[in-house]
Parts: sequence; structure tokens; C-alpha cells
Amino acid sequence: MKYTPTEATKAVKGLNRKRIYDMMNNGEISYEEAKWGKKSRRYIDASELIRNFGDDFKPDVTEETENNVTMKQIVTTQEQEGNADGNIVLQERIQVRDEKIEDLKETITEIKQDRDNWRDQANKLLLSSPITTQDTVKEKLSTTMILSLFFILGLVTAFITYMTKIYWMP
Repeated sequence: MKYTPTEATKAVKGLNRKRIYDMMNNGEISYEEAKWGKKSRRYIDASELIRNFGDDFKPDVTEETENNVTMKQIVTTQEQEGNADGNIVLQERIQVRDEKIEDLKETITEIKQDRDNWRDQANKLLLSSPITTQDTVKEKLSTTMILSLFFILGLVTAFITYMTKIYWMP
């Protein structure tokens, strides 16, 4: 029977996770490593736990739980095989996402270039036809004249409205 480090800490009296990982990293306990994709899981054989901890190793295994563990191992194996298919799907999704990211980066670059082109054109137009003071004065006068006409027109309209109310009231 194989144990994960967490399960091994529960099966061995007085053992904690840090100690068991230190023992695995130092080579005091051998283990198998099951990998799928970028993830991996370590499994320690029961014989290793007995060799290192002797009587402190107390597995709670009855015949029924051994059968359950075997079924769990079969299901885990099937899940790992399923994960291989799932990993392919995930890798394809990652590839599609990376392609979308590249497209977006290209779009951003194009937008920045367009912005710079528009900015350059605006600067060229501003520099090519400088505004003279006469043009500015004429524009201000024409704007003032238009505003004055609207003001006078408003006054005339108000006067006519007032006069019609006074003289045409029954």
C-alpha cells in the first residue's frame, strides 16, 4: 500500500509533514513520484514507513479498507489517464489564449501607431499654417458680431411679445 506524505503523517505516531518531507528530500525515505502535466504527487510505500519508523507505524487497515484503497487506486489511475486527456485540452486552451494575447498585443501596437500618425499629422497642420493676429482679430470680431446680433434679436422678440400682450389684451 502506498501513502501520500499527509497520509503517512497520520499513520506514523509523532511524525509531522515537515519531518517527512525533509526525510524524503535527504534520501532517508524513498518514494515514487507520479507526474501529470506540471503537477506531481509523491507516494511512499508502507514498507519504507515500517523500515524507518517500526512500531510507530500503525496503519488502520482492515480487509475492507484494503479493498477500498485498491478501488481508490484504480479510480486514481483512471483519473490520471483522464487527466492526460484533460491536459491535452488544457494545453489547447492555453495555446488559444496565447494566440489571443498575441493578437491583442498586435492590435495595441497598431492602435498606438495610428495614434502617433494622427498626432504627427495634427502637428504638421499646426506648423504649416500659422495663425496670424489679423485672422484671430477677425474671428473674434465675427464671433462678437454674431453674439451681438443674437442679443439684439432676442431684445426685439421680447419687446414685440411684450407690446402684443399690452395692446392686444381684451
